[in-house]
Amino acid sequence: MRLLYRTAALAYAAYSVDFATNSRKTRAENNTNDSHDGNSKLHKCVDILVVGSGIIGSAIAYHLRDTSMLDNNLTTSPSVLVLERGTVGCEATGLSAGTIESFGYGSNGYKDLHDFEDIFRYACAGTIAILKELEEVYQKQCSFAQDGLLTICATPDEACLVEKECSALQERGYNVHFISGGAAVHALEPGIKPESICAAMYLPEGAHCDPLQTAIGLADVAQQRGAVVLENSEVIRVALRTSSLAESNDCAHSTQDIDQRDVIPGEAIDISQEMPEDANIQISSNEKCHGRGPCFNDSCVHVGKDTYYEVTCANGARFTARTVVIATGAWPACLERSFGIQVPVVPVKGQMWLTQPVRESLLKHVIYVAEPHIYWDHHSVRDDTAPLPIPEYCSHDRHYQQLVRHTYGRKRADGRIVFGGGRIRTHPQDYAVDAQSIADLRNHAGEFLADEVMETELEGTWAGLMPFSMDGYPIVGELSSFGLPNLWLVTGFGGNGIMLGPMFAKFVANALVGIAPLPRAVQASCCPARNGCVRKLDQEEGHANRE
Repeated sequence: MRLLYRTAALAYAAYSVDFATNSRKTRAENNTNDSHDGNSKLHKCVDILVVGSGIIGSAIAYHLRDTSMLDNNLTTSPSVLVLERGTVGCEATGLSAGTIESFGYGSNGYKDLHDFEDIFRYACAGTIAILKELEEVYQKQCSFAQDGLLTICATPDEACLVEKECSALQERGYNVHFISGGAAVHALEPGIKPESICAAMYLPEGAHCDPLQTAIGLADVAQQRGAVVLENSEVIRVALRTSSLAESNDCAHSTQDIDQRDVIPGEAIDISQEMPEDANIQISSNEKCHGRGPCFNDSCVHVGKDTYYEVTCANGARFTARTVVIATGAWPACLERSFGIQVPVVPVKGQMWLTQPVRESLLKHVIYVAEPHIYWDHHSVRDDTAPLPIPEYCSHDRHYQQLVRHTYGRKRADGRIVFGGGRIRTHPQDYAVDAQSIADLRNHAGEFLADEVMETELEGTWAGLMPFSMDGYPIVGELSSFGLPNLWLVTGFGGNGIMLGPMFAKFVANALVGIAPLPRAVQASCCPARNGCVRKLDQEEGHANRE
């Protein structure tokens, strides 16, 4: 199965990534982490260790190593290590469509964040700013294009609800327009059949990107700034340790002192000195510096009792870190194995299809349909009693019967059309493409896409697994209430990882270094300790699950 999903990710990437230029193919094929083999007993210590290098893990490293974050109270960036079990962006990120539903910041921007919907819109706008920076400032091509987005309405009832939503958003200064009539929508987007729709919501700031290129670009810039990314380094255990510490800069900032070069992802470089297993490991203190957050200031020295984490990889490599961030999408199993913590994030399968290139004037915009979003606004699909518990915002029930049609897509920079949808609860290794599901998705798309689009020859299909939380909200925050200080969880973004991930990563990075706490709306909506979310398993449950 591992070969199956890697083949799918590489096949998708091959359409839009020049492997000879990016050296990604060479990195993935040649990366064996020779110095981290099963016999290795290396200890390496860093300030912050991130587990997972999808769009979120890569973006967290990108922001943590941003020197513009520094001020008089924070004079050096934290040392950062990212561990990835496969290759950068190889899972949900690399297999997604890369659409971004941006409404702009609204009239009041950051001051107008009251609930998750507000945070959603703000984060989408922030993500676009980050992707522009990635391309324009750092020259990392992620095929970003801000061509606008249309959410189409097939019935008058849908149009009425969408028009009300547009009016409410316009009153708050968001850049959204309601387009009435199929002919008017067709005039804006010739790839839509005018007779099949009656209205649309138009977002001029809607955008899209190549998600795999974006993750790679973020990781590459993070490395240029001094972070280290190790691929093929699956984390199997995280252990909380307590030790008497006398802080030493030799360890706390070893990734900066040892190696400043542009590290190729997957290269196994020595980021610290070798130390025996029973060494008195010295790492940064958890004490606060000037009341702003964890201390990364070289001039500060703290002595006393402290905690740190020891992280073990399947290949035998071991690392120590004062702070650990788990950003592993639908695979947070290391938390359950290590601490008996159950994270209510499950894999939900989406399926995609790709065509040969079409002419330039067709399908200029990202296309969504209003039907599923209206359905989910009025119906809960959560089913905790199903053999495979069903989270919110799925398209199928426990019997795999379709509850609502869910289809979306766009045209890529190379002229190919990528479309897909469906949200089906599945098993963690189910990457199988279901022919009937693809047929259903295409039949739905054929109701509103121009015949020329639908008649274009198919070039491929694939499936990806998205990390859905059971209640539909991301899980973002520190697990201190579970007795795990400085262990952060950032997951459960469902089908919105590309849209929300880069900006949520900035929220997290700011909180980690003490620049600003998580926005209140994020704390309220996304807290791991919220009712029905992360929980500590009792001994019997933990033992049964491990078996």
